[in-house]
Amino acid sequence: MASQISTRLFTYDYVVFGNTGDTPGWVTFDPRVYGMEPLSVMAIVCNNKLIYGIWGDTNGDDGVNPRVGEASISVATLCFGHDLDGAVGFDEEQILYIGFTGAEAVPGTDANWRAADEKEFQSSIAKLGDRLIQRIGSYW
Repeated sequence: MASQISTRLFTYDYVVFGNTGDTPGWVTFDPRVYGMEPLSVMAIVCNNKLIYGIWGDTNGDDGVNPRVGEASISVATLCFGHDLDGAVGFDEEQILYIGFTGAEAVPGTDANWRAADEKEFQSSIAKLGDRLIQRIGSYW
């Protein structure tokens, strides 16, 4: 059962966004302060691609190296292919994470939480993501 659960979690296209910490001088960022809801859709721009993920967690205190965004292996695979795993990631600062505010950014049961792979999960949230990305133009 545990292996089924860990395999299932591997397929979710999730993003770790925001951070908390107690180190003196530590800069924190809490997306909820700006109206983001937990489990909301986020846009990820990477490797000349636009994909979507789910805001699933925040980073803890990394000492002198605060991290605001990182993503699951499934997002890394969609962005950069299958050469990445838990030990070999992408550390360049060439990824843009865009968070969306409001309850309408949360897919709820529209997301296929039981998807067989990252592409199936991606297709279940893409329609909402496309609609949310259109909101960006209204702010400029």
